[in-house]
Amino acid sequence: MRASDGGGRRRPVWLPWRYDRRHHLESAVLSALLHLLLLLLFASVTFGPGSGLIGEGSAGLGEASVELAEQSDRQLDARDLLKHVTIEPAAVPETQRAARPLPVLPSLGAPLASSARLRNVSARFSATGGLGQLSGEFGSVVGRLRKTGLDVALVVDATGSMQQVLQELTDRMNALTVTLKRLVPAVRVGAVAFRDRGDEEYVTRSADLSRNPAKVRDFLAGLRAAGGGDWEDGILEGLESAIGGLSWGASSKKVVILVGSSPPHDEDMPAVLGLVSNFRARGGIVSTIDITRRLHEEFHRFIYKSLHGKEPTEFPPLPEHYARVSAAFGEIARYGGGEMASGSFEAELAEQILVFTFGSRWKKELKSLGVGSQG
Repeated sequence: MRASDGGGRRRPVWLPWRYDRRHHLESAVLSALLHLLLLLLFASVTFGPGSGLIGEGSAGLGEASVELAEQSDRQLDARDLLKHVTIEPAAVPETQRAARPLPVLPSLGAPLASSARLRNVSARFSATGGLGQLSGEFGSVVGRLRKTGLDVALVVDATGSMQQVLQELTDRMNALTVTLKRLVPAVRVGAVAFRDRGDEEYVTRSADLSRNPAKVRDFLAGLRAAGGGDWEDGILEGLESAIGGLSWGASSKKVVILVGSSPPHDEDMPAVLGLVSNFRARGGIVSTIDITRRLHEEFHRFIYKSLHGKEPTEFPPLPEHYARVSAAFGEIARYGGGEMASGSFEAELAEQILVFTFGSRWKKELKSLGVGSQG
């Protein structure tokens, strides 16, 4: 389109939609080259080695993108997402509860025997076994025993409540046997431990009569009180093992001393009485020491001191069922021609055994030698 310039000549008019084709082609080529350079520059910066924009640790992103692209046509669930996740349990610091100390019961057996008093008896005799200050009728009795012999067997309850009693006998056995040997050098001592029939470990165990004091002591030291779940115990089996199983001397004085805290089974009582009667007829003696009162008083002392912080001044009466033990032990001693003691806390077991060996008739004479005296 052309316009007049007033002189009759026409001049070209520029319109916005009009362009030069050649000029436009040059611009397009220049623009394409510019965009190509920008794309190459962008590619070298983004994916080039060492560029730092995407580090070496990001190599997995490409793989993850491809995997997600492949899965774009299906729905992802939690199992797909958690498949590559490792879950470890949280570390919880272990807490330790402070140990709560349990109360320790003191000895529930008899108090420790006074070995000093037993040694006092021994000191009154010469090393050669002379009678020393012994005189009168008791001196004659001891002199006769030195000729005929003396055999003593302890029959001891070894059920669960008797551990402290076993320990006491172990601790004092040396002093007891030394004292016996000073009085009667040829004395032999043995022991039988009994529990109850059906015990998984044993019903009876024994150490035969021996002149070696260490033999009996070692036997007692090896015992462990256990078993005896019911009230009655195997007293019949214990006495049978002692009377029928130990090697008693033909002419010796034979003494059995039963130490326990439970009665025999009711159905065993006739057999027990018949057994000790026959033993008495053969020159034997069976004496008994019931320690239920000791156990009862010691337990009460522990409870009272725990509550009040001091020793009790008196003890409650024995429960009624303990009377069965006292009655049974009394009958056994009566049929066996011996004696029965129901010891209290103050009584001492080793001294009672020594007294029963010779008989309470000679308690005064033994006391004059130091046995039974305080100190």
